[in-house]
Amino acid sequence: LPLKSSPRRTTHVILPRTEKTKAPPLQRFLARAYSLAEAREIAKADADIVFLDIFSPDFPEPGQWQERTTLGAYLPRIMSDTELSRAVALLGRKKPGAILNGNLGFLARRSAFEVPVYLDYSFNVFNDIDTLYFRKYNVIPILSPELALGEMTAFKDREVVILCHGDIVLVNTKIEIKDEKLVDEKGFEFPVRKEDGYWQILNSRPFGVFNDIRKLRTIGFNQFYVDQQDESAYFVLLYRNMLKQGVPDRKERKG
Repeated sequence: LPLKSSPRRTTHVILPRTEKTKAPPLQRFLARAYSLAEAREIAKADADIVFLDIFSPDFPEPGQWQERTTLGAYLPRIMSDTELSRAVALLGRKKPGAILNGNLGFLARRSAFEVPVYLDYSFNVFNDIDTLYFRKYNVIPILSPELALGEMTAFKDREVVILCHGDIVLVNTKIEIKDEKLVDEKGFEFPVRKEDGYWQILNSRPFGVFNDIRKLRTIGFNQFYVDQQDESAYFVLLYRNMLKQGVPDRKERKG
């Protein structure tokens, strides 16, 4: 018997509807600190929020932080269930003014905290559909630093954060890396650092938007993030100055 061909089926993909969302009217700078001393330096540089690891032994108790800058808590990217429960308990006790979350498991517990929660760029937010998905958790994402300037301008949702300067984390691993840096076959050096109970491999060079921050500000982005260990205070001041006036950045870009 001849084979009967089945009728062709057309699949229609219905994408979620995205709408324009404006950024908060006031310009805000967020920064990551790797010690309490660095957090205070960043506060003196007039960052709006500084994030310190919630597991840091010197994370201030309620009332101990006297700076005008809001002290926020950073939640590491890699945590076991036990570590996540401990982090949640510490958040309840330390009462930070904001949270920068790098861990997917925390989203299920986000509703327990009545403070702004930001998503680390490790969540890979690439487009408006991604931001729309995470809005159900009432969080504000940091956009992926892999996006080109033209791709950022295509965003309808401007209530997001732009990484303007910092070391890009390429790999997070529980496997111990004893070397301080890794070198590839082309001679590029990739720094290694330990954070809590895991290791990170960083990009061979820091990331920086430099004077492009003025373009991003002009088109409606108003929240910027700095994560350059031991130098975040300097770069917060640098980018604030770049927004006030054009700064020749060729020297800054060198290296």
